[in-house]
Amino acid sequence: MRLCRLAATAAIVVLCFAAFAKAQNGNVPDWIQREMFLRACENADIGKVKAYLAAGISPNSRDIFGQPAIIRAALGFNVFRNTPEVIRLLLQAGADVNATNEFGSTALFITVHDP
Repeated sequence: MRLCRLAATAAIVVLCFAAFAKAQNGNVPDWIQREMFLRACENADIGKVKAYLAAGISPNSRDIFGQPAIIRAALGFNVFRNTPEVIRLLLQAGADVNATNEFGSTALFITVHDP
């Protein structure tokens, strides 16, 4: 639960930086675009995930905690939220199915481990 609060706080900070950066010069820094891509993966937003992949964001992008996109998608896993389709898109784009987080867990482990 503590990790969820930390991630939510980090997301708010990132979105504030994104709004500020875009207001300054119209361009959003790469690290913010990657975080927005990772949030789209976790939220199973197929349209945004496709758009970011088409724009050249790597399917193996990692957040500041070392979580790859495929694990972020698995963390938000919900069959009814199109998560399997997002994972399929990531794999088709070349995401590493064996990518691990800082604890050595893979997306499959997280999907099976979470109730």
